[in-house]
Amino acid sequence: MKLLDLKNIKLIGVLKFILITLYFINPLGYGYAFGYMIILVLLFNKNYIKKYADRNLLILIIFSVIFALFYALDPVSGIQFIFIYAFFPACFYVIGKHISSISLSSESRVSILLFFGIAYASPALVSVGFDIITNGFVHAQRNIPMIWGGERVAATNMAAHFVLTMCFPGILIIKSSSIKLKTRIILLAIFIISVLCVLRLGSRTQISILIFTFAFSILYKISKQSIQKNIFAFITVAVLMLFAFQFVNDEIGDKLFSAFADRAGSKKYGASSAGGRTERWMLSLESLITKPLGWSVDDFGYSHNFWLDVARMGGILTLFFLLLFSFRSFWQIAKIVVQKSTNYLLNGLILNYGLALFLLFFVEPILNGYFMSFIFFCFMVGMVNINEFRSKQ
Repeated sequence: MKLLDLKNIKLIGVLKFILITLYFINPLGYGYAFGYMIILVLLFNKNYIKKYADRNLLILIIFSVIFALFYALDPVSGIQFIFIYAFFPACFYVIGKHISSISLSSESRVSILLFFGIAYASPALVSVGFDIITNGFVHAQRNIPMIWGGERVAATNMAAHFVLTMCFPGILIIKSSSIKLKTRIILLAIFIISVLCVLRLGSRTQISILIFTFAFSILYKISKQSIQKNIFAFITVAVLMLFAFQFVNDEIGDKLFSAFADRAGSKKYGASSAGGRTERWMLSLESLITKPLGWSVDDFGYSHNFWLDVARMGGILTLFFLLLFSFRSFWQIAKIVVQKSTNYLLNGLILNYGLALFLLFFVEPILNGYFMSFIFFCFMVGMVNINEFRSKQ
């Protein structure tokens, strides 16, 4: 399996492939312009909407339009976001459905999702990587300038770009034999750089995503193979963990984890309070009852939860349609676990990506600064046509 196959690009369409890639790379912060171009591509192919329309798309459109109308009452991030919120989620869902309908092998689908995941991470990889080379790890400032324009980006916002690359070890452990050695080396290199970047940013969320997805991949692999192979896998993981602990000695560890030092023991922002989020979740749940049409961010800040922050901005009706889309999407992804299929690598990738995005959604205000992660989720869900993951592939 190649990470980038010209045959796949031709099947998808060179223009569509380039536009999707540029949207996730977001050059100079103008990625939304390429999103608009994708909408134009869909408009010039009107049969796309008819061909790929389903209940998920209808629910997603209703949610997006209602949310955009609420946002229009107070367009704090700019008027252009009215159109972005209204049309981009459904647009990328349809593009994902289109790619799912193409006669692609399961390995090709894996390479496409891996490539776009890397594209999404690439601006942060370069930005944080350059900062590490320049300033090292021991640095008081967690916020780092983005390569596009040099404006400093909040550490948590920057770290969100690595949500998919944190899944790479879990994906590789499921069935690396299906991936060419060169591609495996590239994925491992990107993962190592991503971990260094996450440590520099001090993102506990991304470290948690790495641990959860890796542990989940081990459990998924155990359920799909023989006892002998499981024993060998446990020994391999144990040796790798021992090597990692030996390699990261006290001196190196102090430098790598310096960004976590000021937050680890904090009562307000420590792990026991989910980084200070639990109090906001409780206040948000109370506000759902007392202010069903939404409340101001000035009340107590962001809720730091995708669904609760949507309720804050768009009220309980918007939340209802988002929950409906979320439950249907995650149930569709979860069905992969119980399927009798031999497409372990593709299924494992979808499950890892889905789990990672769900964990991110649970602790961050996604539509405020993390919007592209939701767009990737819509794109991926579009690709997850349950009939495409049968063992006959």
